[in-house]
Amino acid sequence: MTEHPTPEVAQLMAGIVDNRARMWELVQEVTAQPDQDVVERLVSGEWISDVQEAVQWLGDAAERFRPGLLAVEEAVDDSPMTLASLMAGYNAIVARQRTSLADCISDLMGQLAAERRAWASGDDEYAKTLRLAEHDQLHHRMVPAIQQWCYDALHQQASPVLASLIKVVVIVLSMETGRDFERGMEGREFRITDALPRG
Repeated sequence: MTEHPTPEVAQLMAGIVDNRARMWELVQEVTAQPDQDVVERLVSGEWISDVQEAVQWLGDAAERFRPGLLAVEEAVDDSPMTLASLMAGYNAIVARQRTSLADCISDLMGQLAAERRAWASGDDEYAKTLRLAEHDQLHHRMVPAIQQWCYDALHQQASPVLASLIKVVVIVLSMETGRDFERGMEGREFRITDALPRG
């Protein structure tokens, strides 16, 4: 006989999915072409606070975000930021894209919304099926899309703020896939495909 999770566990799982979706929403906010609202959220620290809140469910593992968020904070403080300065490099990045990162994130957000509904309705089997689909989406579409976006950003003389945001994006990808993409940021070439499963 198949055991189903208790309503409390299902509610917990739905909450985790909400936090994961919020995390990707914040990634989407800074990887899409920015607007003045994004600039203001970065300057005020609101975007950083939202990321901190979205990753709290990770417990101690949320500390992995600290270096990236600190880098964003320092870059914002050190660089007078306008929409024009933040836009530096974005047009070139979008023009070079072979796989739309925005489309990948949008598709994943749709899967997360469906998984949340499944947990909320008690359909845990469908929720698990959706989780497997997300796994496939992350490893086969999201990884190469983020790899390309980050590589292009780093080679388009991106603004210091954009360069720091890349670190946060890579940490999100590491957390979601269980692979150590952060280590790839340490070298100049940023060979994200060399990432290995975390041991």
